[in-house]
Amino acid sequence: MKLRLQVNLEFLHLENALFCAEQCILAGVDTIEIGTTLLKNSGLNSVRILRDRFPEVFLIVDMKSTENVVEEVNAAATAGASCVTISGAIPFHLWERAIQAGKEKGVKVILDFRGLSEIGYKLAQGVPEVDMVFISLKGDEDKPFYSLQEIISLVGQTPLGITGLSSEEEISQAISLGISTLIARFSDSSGKDCQEAVKNLQVILANCEKAFPLNPVSVNEESLRKMLDNLMPADICDAVKHSVYLDRVYPIHKYTKLIGKVNTLKVWPGAHIEVLEFLLEVEPGDILVIDSGGQGPAVWGQIATEIALKRGLAGVVIYGSITDINKIRDRGFPCYTTALTSAVTNHRGMVLKNEPLQIGNVWIRPGDWLLGDDTGVVCLSASHLFSIIPKALALSEEKMKLVSQIEKAEEEELAEIVQKFVNLYNGD
Repeated sequence: MKLRLQVNLEFLHLENALFCAEQCILAGVDTIEIGTTLLKNSGLNSVRILRDRFPEVFLIVDMKSTENVVEEVNAAATAGASCVTISGAIPFHLWERAIQAGKEKGVKVILDFRGLSEIGYKLAQGVPEVDMVFISLKGDEDKPFYSLQEIISLVGQTPLGITGLSSEEEISQAISLGISTLIARFSDSSGKDCQEAVKNLQVILANCEKAFPLNPVSVNEESLRKMLDNLMPADICDAVKHSVYLDRVYPIHKYTKLIGKVNTLKVWPGAHIEVLEFLLEVEPGDILVIDSGGQGPAVWGQIATEIALKRGLAGVVIYGSITDINKIRDRGFPCYTTALTSAVTNHRGMVLKNEPLQIGNVWIRPGDWLLGDDTGVVCLSASHLFSIIPKALALSEEKMKLVSQIEKAEEEELAEIVQKFVNLYNGD
């Protein structure tokens, strides 16, 4: 996937903006945005000067038009803009007028939601045929990347640019979801070494291009399964800093391997009839996660196992109880459970289908991915997987190197290998 680095010039003084633009272009940047601060202080004259100084650059003018959208698009185009932003806060009919003005003037139009809230609600009303959508990652949100997932699903194939990312991990995670343009903001307080900052960002983007050679939004799920097949849950836990391991859920087989996408079901203890009915709705290759309160009576048994096998499910994870364990073991169906019981009932009650569940400290949402073996199960969203898998694979590879070194080492060399292991987990 080809990624773009865009530089946003949010300078108060034009001479500083010109210096920064020159340094960034020397570093290989071909897209420059004239920020709102610069526009307010220097007007459209800043557009003319930058266009005259850098005629080959793709020049975005951050008008954030809200009212006189046609007039402002025309004025920016006349001054030399390649592209103009319009505010995402304005009504839909003004979006359409700005887009039409852009087509007539031969400039692209970007819908700009940076700094705005309730973006998902606005986009859910419809997305016009703009050339790109800009957003910012809001650090004060509880789950900013879940908001990003929602936005990406709403904009479809429209390219998405983002600002506000502060670390390599955040950049990688955003790109794994489908972000195509990273916006780097420079201002009078940024310092003078813009060129070095740009080069560092280019290295990160180059690594992301290798990690995500295809658009992750359309990655084949079978490819994801193959990548996960090379990992263990412990590898994932090594690579992440937040809780992903499902407590009190254990395999009933030895040498179990579980990989798949999640469907969720919450039922009362003993409500095995509702489980059987929902099994008919689960897609082949998926995993069913059942929350029945972590206790008996059983919600899973031989009949459920046979139906799951017939329908091609990848496995089941039950925060509750199962029965018929010998029959399930005989069939080899991947099954994780909290408890075993002989008690069954015909109890029926509340059913929640494909709603978020919480097991221990881990939230499980429909569409998340599970990876399990004899040590247990971990859960990650697809967005986290795309950023975590390269780290997990690298850590696993380094661990295997250490294992090989231990096998060949003399006793006096073991202390050095232990230190290498400590450095590996400290990120040194």
